[in-house]
Amino acid sequence: MACAKPLVAYQTAEHDPHTPVVRCGDSVSEWRDALEILLKDEGLRSKLGSASRQFVEDRHTWKKTVDLMMDSVKVATQNSSEISGNPGVF
Repeated sequence: MACAKPLVAYQTAEHDPHTPVVRCGDSVSEWRDALEILLKDEGLRSKLGSASRQFVEDRHTWKKTVDLMMDSVKVATQNSSEISGNPGVF
């Protein structure tokens, strides 16, 4: 995705519907059909590749990663102080 290439992925129950990938089942024919669609449609490949790159840029920056980690630390610290009765003590 970060390389701005289209992606074919197995359909799972927990997938993010906003992820720009071609979803398919687990049979060989479904994978073949998904790949065939991409091979035949240069415009779709380009569109999905650009959308994939944008998806990565929007969601996987260092800032977003650090922000998520800091939020997790804050929640863990808050929860631990509630349990121990001492702020900031795990």
